[in-house]
Amino acid sequence: MNNRSAARVRWPSSATAAKYRNSRVSMSMPQGYGCGYWTGAAGRREPDRTTSHRPGRVQMSSPNIELIRRFWAGYATGDLDAVLWPDAVWHVPGDHPLAGSHRGADGITTYLEGLATGDLTADVRYTGADETHVVEVHHCESHRGDGTDIAMDWVLVFRIDRGRIAEIRHFPADQAAVDEFFNVLVGG
Repeated sequence: MNNRSAARVRWPSSATAAKYRNSRVSMSMPQGYGCGYWTGAAGRREPDRTTSHRPGRVQMSSPNIELIRRFWAGYATGDLDAVLWPDAVWHVPGDHPLAGSHRGADGITTYLEGLATGDLTADVRYTGADETHVVEVHHCESHRGDGTDIAMDWVLVFRIDRGRIAEIRHFPADQAAVDEFFNVLVGG
């Protein structure tokens, strides 16, 4: 049986989305993330005058974003030591064999190799940065040998300390689907 549709992210209906749009809940990003806007004291969307780019344009480059690009290139070449602190940790939520805190370059490499067991592909949809953090939104797809696929967005939050990655936090859109998928794939 193919569970592809069960693993996909389900977005709210337009009626539900309208309800949240009209509520007092705000999903604004902190000033300095390069998104061009911030929520002012009166609750209105104000232009972010702290950046030099035009409002609405995402900052495409910063030293911390370049560090994350070097992290992914370093993983591909097997050289993460230059971008990670020796005690760096990647926190993975969930109840599956890959969940937990993976420490150091070896632990993080082992975790990423576990993800590759399912022929994982990840397309970066968004990257934003400030002085201490980089946020990446990935659309990820993975496939199991039994025909089950998983496809959803994952958010990675990298904490940067003195030019190196100190911590990574991982947030999948559907934790239950991730748990089920990797429990069968990796054996939990």
